[in-house]
Amino acid sequence: MSMVEFNAVSKNFGATQVLHNINLKIEAGEVVVIIGPSSSGKSTLLRCINKLEDISSGTLLVAGMHITDPHANECDIRREAGMVFQQFHLFPHLTALEKVMFGPIRVRHQTKAAAREQALALLERIGLRDRASHYPASLCGHTFAVNEKGIVNTVNNIRAQHRPDGMPRQIIARASLNATTLDEAIAILSATPRAGAFHHTLGQQGDSRLISIEATGSGCSVILLTAPFGHANHLIHPQLAAVEQVVTASSGSRQQRLDTWLTTQTAVDGAAARAILSDQQDATLPIYRLSSQDPDEENTLATAIFTLSDDAVTWQIFTRDRQRAALQSAGRQ
Repeated sequence: MSMVEFNAVSKNFGATQVLHNINLKIEAGEVVVIIGPSSSGKSTLLRCINKLEDISSGTLLVAGMHITDPHANECDIRREAGMVFQQFHLFPHLTALEKVMFGPIRVRHQTKAAAREQALALLERIGLRDRASHYPASLCGHTFAVNEKGIVNTVNNIRAQHRPDGMPRQIIARASLNATTLDEAIAILSATPRAGAFHHTLGQQGDSRLISIEATGSGCSVILLTAPFGHANHLIHPQLAAVEQVVTASSGSRQQRLDTWLTTQTAVDGAAARAILSDQQDATLPIYRLSSQDPDEENTLATAIFTLSDDAVTWQIFTRDRQRAALQSAGRQ
């Protein structure tokens, strides 16, 4: 059973179609990266997963639950699929410790003692235990996520740009989640700190059932893979100019050129990847986004969804027709 499954999903806002016939399966233990231009439907796709947006047609399953069922319980869905948003809303009257405890107690019904023990361990892990009793006003750069419908997520995010020594700190404190969606949750960090931040995120999850989905714009470093994804211990980082040269230098249609380049880039790991990517800081893997200035025959933009499991790197290309402005499936590669 797939953890998240889109079947012919479309989403309209009035007369505007944002998602068109999306077919996508995400298996347990996979990390999925959604990369695309602004207004290409990335956030809308994420918001549909935990029913912050209702789909217009098709079916969508999360942890085996048909969330399109009119009888589906939103709270049950969000116990399995938490989301960290681009914008955060803080409880000014709760301390750092209380914020991290809130989700497990409120949503998972953990005891205060168990939630406190877990919260303190997570704060210790990222070097914030000494701030456990601090309130938001005295925690500059640290945020704790509550979703915009007022339901506290089972994912509680603490984020800071830098520690005094220049290292980033981020953690996602989860309460037995099956799926976590992150909507540019670490976009405030520059490339190298952002990678370190995600190292904390993935490193503490350690659950083979868990999937993580990161939606990011075209200018972001996205993710540092750690155990259990150690075979692909490189960053994903869009470097559009460099990749443009690779893709345009080959023959065939734009789609064929992109597929050829992706096949080459995702076929290597370990020492081979480090050798090929040695000229890029932290062994970054450039990802190509079809440029809005591309004069090629296809008048489209594209969003690439990369899936990194414990033994493979695969991708699915979605195109966005400029005239219709809808993200749509373009086939599994």
